[in-house]
Amino acid sequence: MNASVPLNLVLPLKRLAEQIDAKGKSIAAKKQKAQALVRQISALQSALSNKINQTKAKLEAERIRFQNMENQFERNKKLFEAGNIPLTKYQEIEYKFQNAQAEYLNVQIELDRVEAEYLDKISKAESERSNTEAEIFEAQAELAKLRNEYANMQIRNQQYQIVA
Repeated sequence: MNASVPLNLVLPLKRLAEQIDAKGKSIAAKKQKAQALVRQISALQSALSNKINQTKAKLEAERIRFQNMENQFERNKKLFEAGNIPLTKYQEIEYKFQNAQAEYLNVQIELDRVEAEYLDKISKAESERSNTEAEIFEAQAELAKLRNEYANMQIRNQQYQIVA
């Protein structure tokens, strides 16, 4: 004679079903995180490109300014050596030339710094995305095990009989 399945057999099955549901939601959340990281990487790559273009334009402007100051400095150096301009005027031009040279070098350094900064951010986001994808695969394997265990428990529960 068959009777209903005892409560001590139903509860573990119910708990397992809850674990399966939670694991499925965990996988969905991790997939959303991975997608957000993909979008973040894309945004960082775009920002890197924009920032590099901006810094290159600034570098070109500073290069032209530096060349102009270098030409001015060379002209004034010759004038000073010929005695046509006073020392103070020559020193003023020399100071402006050195300042333009320093600014040009600073922008070159800034270009390298910007690139390194963004590449670091991109690398970190890619690493986090890879870790998240690995977590997804692990969670999917765990979910498959839980589903298998759930199916086995269902089969076992159906085979219980109470004989009078």
